[in-house]
Amino acid sequence: MSLVPATVRVQRSANLVDWEDWQTVSRDAGPSELQDTEAGTTLYRFYRGVEE
Repeated sequence: MSLVPATVRVQRSANLVDWEDWQTVSRDAGPSELQDTEAGTTLYRFYRGVEE
């Protein structure tokens, strides 16, 4: 049994209050590079990882 979650939900927000699920990445695959093609649609964009 592993204590490290196998997947992480990446969420994004424009205001640090309202968060939306954006992508899910697997820790088993190693480092992941993510590109938000919609990042320019808001003045600010914040991201966080949520363990599943």
